[in-house]
Formats: sequence, structure tokens, C-alpha cells
Amino acid sequence: DDQEENLDGWECEHVSIKSHQFHDAFRIFHREREHAFTCWNTKMNCRSTNYGTRIDYIFVSDNFKEKLSSCDIHPDILGSDHCPVSGRLDLNLEPALKPPPSCTKFYPEFQGRQLNIKDMFKTAVAAKNNSTTTTVTTQKRPHNSLSTAKDAPQPNKKQKGANSGAKITAFFAPKKTQDVNINIECSVKENQILKNTNEELLMVEKTTISETVASVKKVSEGNKEAWSKLFKPPKPNPLCSGHQEECVKRRVTKKGANQGREFFCCARGEGRADDPQARCNFFKWAK
Repeated sequence: DDQEENLDGWECEHVSIKSHQFHDAFRIFHREREHAFTCWNTKMNCRSTNYGTRIDYIFVSDNFKEKLSSCDIHPDILGSDHCPVSGRLDLNLEPALKPPPSCTKFYPEFQGRQLNIKDMFKTAVAAKNNSTTTTVTTQKRPHNSLSTAKDAPQPNKKQKGANSGAKITAFFAPKKTQDVNINIECSVKENQILKNTNEELLMVEKTTISETVASVKKVSEGNKEAWSKLFKPPKPNPLCSGHQEECVKRRVTKKGANQGREFFCCARGEGRADDPQARCNFFKWAK
């Protein structure tokens, strides 16, 4: 009696549940399978080591248990942190002649006519015949051909220029040019002076070019060394102690004194403590 008083009244009056009336469909066919998981922590790369949980089920009642022919999980199907679970029921479904009373077509909100998208673009209803109509009168502008032609501005006549009487052959006559005779007299001595001057200039140019090339090479070598120091490749990541594989760099996101610091750890996924293929305990601060 005391137990009945402590229970909820609704539960006592309206709920009567038979124990053990639902069955795990997967365990009916795979009672001894271990590590049968359906969900993994993708952030810790736990799927690579199959370190997860089984939280996706198919339950069948007592009367459906004998109709169940197979059930399995599919961890090889990717695309989510969960994997699908499939089951097969051997049922012969016979369609009803009429829809059941609980069909949605009998719901009050679906009793009206379904709207068509074309109804949203129909024009408004035309006005009645006895409604007042507005007339628009247009007033034409009077047309007077005589006054228009008289008042119209006359185009300016082109005045005859001074070359109006020139013949067309005058445009093709050759122009007169002045004959320019330049006589340059150079003696042998002057030619020798010019030759020596050109040789001296050529030597100066060669010396200047060689000095310029040397300075450019020196500057380019200095720039190359400076850029190589600036873009020096990072050092390779250390190897983990458990598998001798290259580690991955991660950052501390938890609030505290080390928030934002980077560290190296094993690149493998998180796994069970007795799994040699899981992540080892290697840890090293990056700086």
C-alpha cells in the first residue's frame, strides 16, 4: 500500500507494461560479437582504432521477433560519426482497400482544396459594367505648314573661300624643297683624335659595366641569404616513442595557464589502453 501511494496516479491507472517485451535485434543474431560500435569520436580519430560506443539500436516487440530475419551494423559506411544499422523483416504486406480512419487525408486541416501555384498569379476580378469609366482626352497641337516652314531656321550656307577656284591637280604637285649642301671636311689629324676619343670612351664603359655587374652579384647574394633565413623551412616534427612515427602538432584550448600553447603528440587515434595500435602517451611542448 505504501508503494502504491508513492507512485504517480497516472502511472498506476493508465500504464501497464509487460516486462521484457522488446528485444535488441542486433544481439539476436550476434550475441558474442565484441567491439561492435556504431558511434565514434571523430575529433580524437577514434574510428581508425574502433574505439567507440553502440548507441544505435533496432528494437522489435515479441510478435515481430519471429518475423526478423537479419540485423547488422555497417561500420564500413562513412559519412558521419555514426554508422547505419539495418534489419530485415519477412512480411507480406497487403494494401487496404480504403485508407484507415487515421489517414492524414481525413484531418480537418487537409479537408480544403489544395491551392495551385497558378492561383497566386491570377488577375483581379474585372469591374462591373455600370461602374464609372474615366476618359482621357488628348489635345492635338495645331499644325500650320506655312508658318512652320517660314519660321524654321535656315542652314548656314558655306561661304566660298579663297581656294574655291583651285584645281584638283594642284594637290598632287610636288612641293619645292631647298637644296642643302653640307660639306664636311675632316683632316687626318682630326680623324685620329676622334678615333682615340671613341676608344677611351669604350674602355671607360667596359670598366663601368664590369664594376656594376660585380656589385649587383654581391647584392643579389646578400638578398638570397637574407630571404633564405626569413623563409627557412620548419624543423621536422619529432617521432613518437611508441611507434616511431611523425607526431602531429596540436594547441591547448582549455582555459588555464597553458591555453594557446602548442605541443606534439602521437598522430594515431585514441583507443583502448591494451590496444598497441592506438595512440601512445608521447607528449612534448613545441616551444
